[in-house]
Amino acid sequence: MDFNFLFSPDTIITSISTNLNISSQQIGATIKLLEEDNSIPFIARYRKDITNNLNEIQLRDIKHEWDYLNSLNDLKKHVYGSIDEQKVAAGDEACPIIVVCHTAQVPDSLGVYGNQVGQSS
Repeated sequence: MDFNFLFSPDTIITSISTNLNISSQQIGATIKLLEEDNSIPFIARYRKDITNNLNEIQLRDIKHEWDYLNSLNDLKKHVYGSIDEQKVAAGDEACPIIVVCHTAQVPDSLGVYGNQVGQSS
């Protein structure tokens, strides 16, 4: 199954950068540190040189946005997979989930397929 409609890591970083008004380099460095299992307090205190002095609040905001957009990607995969299993997805027009940018938009984007998502075939 092709998931080219998902947000790429670069797209997520750019979106977070725009939303929080923090440079993409700082976002990318923070994400890398978080994915290496560094805690936010540790990053704020001991990795200021890498994040260019981001504070704990900014780091938490970055983590929150990163987690949110990645969970949206997971939700899109699940919904698209459910639609695909039911053989109702016939291209981009039949699956509006690809353009969803917020979890609140997911039910609205499904239209007539919404009641079938998550049900067994």
